[in-house]
Amino acid sequence: MIRTAVSRDREGAVYVFAARGHAEKDGETDAAVCAAVSALAGAAARTVAAEWEKGGLLCAPVLDLREGAATVVCTPRPEARERLGAVFAVLKNGLALIKQAAPDLIRVGSNG
Repeated sequence: MIRTAVSRDREGAVYVFAARGHAEKDGETDAAVCAAVSALAGAAARTVAAEWEKGGLLCAPVLDLREGAATVVCTPRPEARERLGAVFAVLKNGLALIKQAAPDLIRVGSNG
């Protein structure tokens, strides 16, 4: 099972995405589900990296993408919060759609 979380800190200043695991059930891997989660993580990481290059973050982001694990953490400047909030909203919505299609293969957590 893939376990994911999308969250923000209490002030709404730090955005976090994490995913761990593989879409496996009864020893079978669903490559499409793994690929979908990986694509969302990669798109989020690329967008956050571009925001860093534009100077839209207060500090360097955490962008850690590898097989079976992904972490994207960023602290946007106030003027970039709306843009990155939209990116993380799309990420949450995409994960919810994957969960709807494959409820036994992914767990989606969120706090904001």
